[in-house]
Amino acid sequence: MTYALETAEHGGQTRGYGEVSWEYDFPKDRPTYRSRQRTKEDEAQWLRRLEAMVMESREAAHEAIAQEKALEERMNEEIKRQVQMAVSSIQRKTTTEP
Repeated sequence: MTYALETAEHGGQTRGYGEVSWEYDFPKDRPTYRSRQRTKEDEAQWLRRLEAMVMESREAAHEAIAQEKALEERMNEEIKRQVQMAVSSIQRKTTTEP
């Protein structure tokens, strides 16, 4: 029929083999078959990569927050030290002046 009408035959079907799945009749073409299991595995792999990227970004965010807190603590200590130096300088000036 397709020869007479000069149209392409519909893909995904095998003719003349009965109830046997085409993947057994054409073992060379198995890798090209649209497998639901392969799709599930691909999606699972994609999900694992996505979860790994999320975990990496969370770790990076936690590290950045820890660095920010450490920097803030050092800045507060430096401010306290500068204030103490200024106060002691003022106290020395007031005690030494007649």
